[in-house]
Amino acid sequence: MFGLHPDAEKKPDPRLAIPLGKIGIEVEVENCKKFPKLQFWEGKKDDSLREGGWEWITKGPVYGANIRDAIEELFAESKKGNWSDGYPRAGIHIHLDVRDLDFESLELSRLISNYMIVEHAMFSYAGEWRRNTQYCEALEDGQYDFRTLGKFLFSPPDSKEMLQDYAEMLSKYQAVNLRPLIDLGTIEFRQLPTKFDVEWLFDWIRVILALKKSAMDKDIVDPLHALSNMGPEAYVRKILGDTYPVLGKYIQNRRIWAAVDNATALMAYGNKFASKEQAVGWDAPAAAPNPIVEELVAQAARKKEKETADKLAKKPTSISEVAQRFYGLDEAIPLDEPAMQFDQLVAVARANPPEIRGVNPVNPLLRRPPPRAEQPIRPPRLGAIQPRRNRP
Repeated sequence: MFGLHPDAEKKPDPRLAIPLGKIGIEVEVENCKKFPKLQFWEGKKDDSLREGGWEWITKGPVYGANIRDAIEELFAESKKGNWSDGYPRAGIHIHLDVRDLDFESLELSRLISNYMIVEHAMFSYAGEWRRNTQYCEALEDGQYDFRTLGKFLFSPPDSKEMLQDYAEMLSKYQAVNLRPLIDLGTIEFRQLPTKFDVEWLFDWIRVILALKKSAMDKDIVDPLHALSNMGPEAYVRKILGDTYPVLGKYIQNRRIWAAVDNATALMAYGNKFASKEQAVGWDAPAAAPNPIVEELVAQAARKKEKETADKLAKKPTSISEVAQRFYGLDEAIPLDEPAMQFDQLVAVARANPPEIRGVNPVNPLLRRPPPRAEQPIRPPRLGAIQPRRNRP
């Protein structure tokens, strides 16, 4: 995909956060029965789509002003050929070139972290229904990959082979697919459904390039610290720049703070909190701990202590509930005998664990009822079986 297109000219586009930004585009369509020869595109059959399913891919990277030229060329042809947008199966995928990002300074990590902060707004732009498809799972919804993703982003492997092993453990069908990083040097944004709207797609690409620029911004070395100091709205305005109006109406502060929690979890999985000497932010200096991260860790510890204390403080209201708790009974058993004092019963239970499930050798009152004996299967009486009558 990223071999240089022979006709591509490096024409900057000032509407892009990176005027010479380099991307690749894949557009899935249906009802494509004619295959024109295009300057920027080549097509191939896509069996995952229905009749006339076709995938159009840019011949090479498109730069700057050529990005919009390529979109206009393909969408004009879609009108001529009466192509279908293949709702809800077909989608548009954007490959962002990240080969110029510095892995050692965690620029890719900052790109994904900033994406997570606005992921909810990007899905609102693309259509919330896309979350429910199996082709572009949101990072905030699919946290089962967080362990591998955290190691991938915050503990970069030493060799390409190890990096490839990490990438292959990640799902291809996440909203941001990192697997093409190994072979193509790109990450793939998969949220958009197919829609033949030039401005709509072009604005989406502008947002993606703005996120890449924010990852390379030396003023945002530690996103968590910056977000804490600036506040959610100001921080989102900074990372989106001129593209803020595209997503601004979808931004929700509570979703941003939820993304901060997820980013903190990724850093933890990536051993970002391995020692006190190690940086605690995305790229924070070790001498300047991140106060918001420390507060999040402290809150989690306090919550766990409170839950433990509440569980210990909760006393059963009857001897039956004590029996149920300490002896693994399926249900509380009503007892006619007077209940012992709670502390005495706890002492008896802890000092005398049952030898058999549901039986206390010290206190026979705490006895589980014996299971019902299985009823033997009786053979049917011969006289009860009526002969089958032949129908006329």
